[in-house]
Amino acid sequence: MWPRGFPQSSSTQPDTTMGSTSCYPIIQQYLSQSHPDLDASYLMQNKIYEGFKSVAASPLVIPRGGFTPYNSLSTIHRYEALWSLLLPKTVHKRVADIWRSYIAQSLFYLIPDACLMYTPPAVTGHTTESPSYEDELPLYTNSSYVVNLLKYHLMSFDTFEEALLGIYELMYQSQILGKDDITVVKYWISDLKLVGYEFPKLPKKATLWTKNVHLCIMFNWGSTEYRTRQLLSYYMRFFDVITLFIEGEHAPHTYIPSHIQVFHVKTGSGFLQQRCVELCINQTAPNTVSHLYIADDMFINIAKMSHLSLSKIWFIPLSVHTFGVDSSFVGWYWWDKPLDGYTQYKRFVTVINGLPQEWKQVLIDKVGFPNCIHGHAVADIVHIPNAFAVQVTKVLNYIDSVTDIFCEIAVPLAVDIAQPIGREEMEEGNLWEQQRTDPGLVQRFIESLYYMHPLKTSTKFGADFWCRSMNNQLKLLA
Repeated sequence: MWPRGFPQSSSTQPDTTMGSTSCYPIIQQYLSQSHPDLDASYLMQNKIYEGFKSVAASPLVIPRGGFTPYNSLSTIHRYEALWSLLLPKTVHKRVADIWRSYIAQSLFYLIPDACLMYTPPAVTGHTTESPSYEDELPLYTNSSYVVNLLKYHLMSFDTFEEALLGIYELMYQSQILGKDDITVVKYWISDLKLVGYEFPKLPKKATLWTKNVHLCIMFNWGSTEYRTRQLLSYYMRFFDVITLFIEGEHAPHTYIPSHIQVFHVKTGSGFLQQRCVELCINQTAPNTVSHLYIADDMFINIAKMSHLSLSKIWFIPLSVHTFGVDSSFVGWYWWDKPLDGYTQYKRFVTVINGLPQEWKQVLIDKVGFPNCIHGHAVADIVHIPNAFAVQVTKVLNYIDSVTDIFCEIAVPLAVDIAQPIGREEMEEGNLWEQQRTDPGLVQRFIESLYYMHPLKTSTKFGADFWCRSMNNQLKLLA
């Protein structure tokens, strides 16, 4: 059974990981045992309603970050949620209260410990009119879109009132609500202030290491609106300067805020990703002290990274491998399949042999060249301070002038030459498919590691992990 307004695509696979009691329910809905609010679609598929199986269960809590519909019947709004009582006027009443519920939940993250609570069935008397499929049609066609739109909205604001108005404007711009709702919500906000209502106060923004760091995100396989919104809704809260690199030629991304720079690049689906690293560290903005480059299938732990020095290169020693330049190379994934490892190896030797003597001397003194080169074999995340940007750029330019070589060979070599010792080395955060069935390991990634990769949010695991991690970060950094 699903309530009216529940996204049809999720009706058979609801998220059951949201239950928690460590929050303050500012909105509470009492479920109805005899006349629950079911939509016309459910009633067409299920002729007989048998009632809830248990009326003694514990309350179900939907915390910040979770979304589920609640209606206008038997619902209590505490003072902290008084602002959410307004019903949209430009849609049918069978749709208005559901859109209202999603609008309210989209702003819960601004209120400490706020949540929605469903109380076990206790109401038995209220009745509802017979639902009409035509009246509810926007719920069937737009619920999933609305949830994703509100969950990953791209707005900035200074007060709660601005945030509330901004959400309504977003719903209007997305053709979910009509223009009259913008006028009504402005009057609503004005009237609440007139009677002395105090809107929730936004938490003060902590001064984070991200303030003067330029964030670059590379989309290996192109970007969808949903995926881009998802990433930006997290990172825009912390980074003032963001650049996106999107593989291939695409139509203009009109939903991306104008202050975010977008480059359309050709890197062979990430094979030559070092070209994006180069572009990233050459973008300048006032007060920028460094550049953080990440791939789009990576979630970074901003709270954990606060311990790292912005004056150093950050890199991941996935493992230290020895590449014998004058003998057969030892095994490493990128030397082997799927990238024609022997060809890559020969190109690598060509690059090494042609290095300027001063760079060779750095490798001789600090790394052990020519007997070995320590390849820190990851290019999906790297932090480059301004002090090292010129040298990294020079090395990458040189490599690009010699041959095409895979990014996870080129970037480590540039890092080895620019700062061979004294780097910040981050613990590996790769969580592979076979490891994802271990709940304890997954929770460790969420709480204590610098990043999680690869993270495909098109999968259920990826989407759940992203939401849990984002909520954990917002709580830690509030």
